[in-house]
Amino acid sequence: MENHHHPKSRNTGALVASTATGASGTVLYTCPAKNKGEVHLLTISNPKTVSISVTVEVYNSQAGDYYKVVDTFGVEPNSILYVVNNEDKIFLNPTDKIIVSASIGSNLTSYIAVRETYGEALA
Repeated sequence: MENHHHPKSRNTGALVASTATGASGTVLYTCPAKNKGEVHLLTISNPKTVSISVTVEVYNSQAGDYYKVVDTFGVEPNSILYVVNNEDKIFLNPTDKIIVSASIGSNLTSYIAVRETYGEALA
């Protein structure tokens, strides 16, 4: 008999502390082993009074590569950047990551909502 695993949602937020991209960036989310992830909301907020550039990357653990979703985009003061919203999605395999970095460390806040499904890695 085949097991069917029900998806669950995970929400998390983080202060974007890193000014470096790639492996040195702030890890916002890591997809758990034996799960696939579907990011359906990803925001970056800037509560400061100056514009701050942000970079958002997906780390593909199978390939060992970082792919930029947003590259040094200026988030205006007191505003929110919707990287993923509404019908947009980013799909993740086990141990893939969402990495965020900013031009000024510890000034931006990121928030992510992910739907995880156990035992259904992407092909």
